[in-house]
Amino acid sequence: ENDPKKTVCNLNGCDFLPSSAWKEMGEILARNTRVQELYAESCQLSEENFTVLMTGLKHNRSIQTLNFQNNPELLQGMTMTKLSTHLQTRYWKNNLVVLTLC
Repeated sequence: ENDPKKTVCNLNGCDFLPSSAWKEMGEILARNTRVQELYAESCQLSEENFTVLMTGLKHNRSIQTLNFQNNPELLQGMTMTKLSTHLQTRYWKNNLVVLTLC
């Protein structure tokens, strides 16, 4: 949905979503031009779910705030490297205002 009134996507606490839902959310946000803030705090995001979400988000051109606070698995393993890779697009380098991980 690309509703101009919806500029915030709040997924806080959605720790029950299957991998397919995170992938779909990434695909939806890839095409969305209105959402400016994405909150996914305390979602128990696995590395796999984070990766499929960010794969879609690397095509987004409106989000300026990402909050992945309180997702312990994101601070382990290769996830930080993957995040860095996803944020290397020109849009993210120039427009990401807030990134919260811890």
